[in-house]
Amino acid sequence: MRVCVITTWFPTALNTGAGSFIARDAVALSKDHDVAIIHLVGDDLDDGVREFAYAGIPVERLPIDVRTRAGKVAAMREVPRRLRGFDLVHTMAAPAITPFVLRRPKVPWVHTEHWSQLAVIAQGGRTAVDRWAIDRTFSGPDELVAVSEYLADLVRRVRRKPVDVVGNIVDRPAQATLVARTGPLRLLGASNVIPSKGWRIAVDALRILLERGVDAHLTWLGDGLEFEALRAASAELPISVPGRVDSDGVARAMAEADVFVLPTERETFSLVTVEALAAGVPVVTSGVGAHVDFLRGGHGVVVDRDAQAIADGIMAAETIDRSAVRAHGEELLTAFSEESFRANYLAVYERAVR
Repeated sequence: MRVCVITTWFPTALNTGAGSFIARDAVALSKDHDVAIIHLVGDDLDDGVREFAYAGIPVERLPIDVRTRAGKVAAMREVPRRLRGFDLVHTMAAPAITPFVLRRPKVPWVHTEHWSQLAVIAQGGRTAVDRWAIDRTFSGPDELVAVSEYLADLVRRVRRKPVDVVGNIVDRPAQATLVARTGPLRLLGASNVIPSKGWRIAVDALRILLERGVDAHLTWLGDGLEFEALRAASAELPISVPGRVDSDGVARAMAEADVFVLPTERETFSLVTVEALAAGVPVVTSGVGAHVDFLRGGHGVVVDRDAQAIADGIMAAETIDRSAVRAHGEELLTAFSEESFRANYLAVYERAVR
């Protein structure tokens, strides 16, 4: 089947991690279908490259920022004319539906929802125009898939047709040898350094533990808008800030960690939570989303989103049996394998083209 994937999130030279999960999905889909990608890119991520191949998949990058009025109009004009010859359109994440707000594509249409900001819109945030666009467009796709039950429940508020759930692909991480604890309590965080991920709460929780006399050290992987503020905090506290690291670096950090910390507002999926569990690292987290479901059964601790609660949760998580955590993580890796993903989307595509 010839499939056109449309997305506003995709890696560029300016941010190689942007939309990495969408790129991973496209690679998996390309093993069963003839896939091409249209990437609608804003000025902030536009590296100037217009046509290239990603893992053998042809990509056309259009300099269209759908966050602007002009970009919305351009998307509605330029994308439909590029769909000739395709059997199916697959939009990924809500901003990618912009080309079809007023007129749906002429071929079967599948949409996959990843977007965390959908929670704000579905719960009454943003503008009336935004909510109208979401209501109208989510009624359009022949098949709509969310990456978690949490997100599916939000989509069901604005769509009367069925909503399926297919999780993100979680590749099996390199199994680094677990490092026995001989020094401080080793805390690990890994996410963008932005307010919604709660890195400041993690730092304050570390400070509370130190005041209690707990010998602890925090490593935070990732970069982002507030990275320099995190770096400044590391000058005063036992914090390591290596920035963005590759998958092997994440695996090594997981092997050395005693507790994984994610004081987030919300997560639509949270690959890193599954990776931590697969490494046998109990998780302390907050907020709402799929990550909370991953911790049911005592494999982590869910607390209020404040430093005191996170500090208490860390001390509770330290006592959790890591072998049981790893066994649970293995079950999640199987559920979210590429093989499972491909089988699920074969069924989704078959329903869409009937």
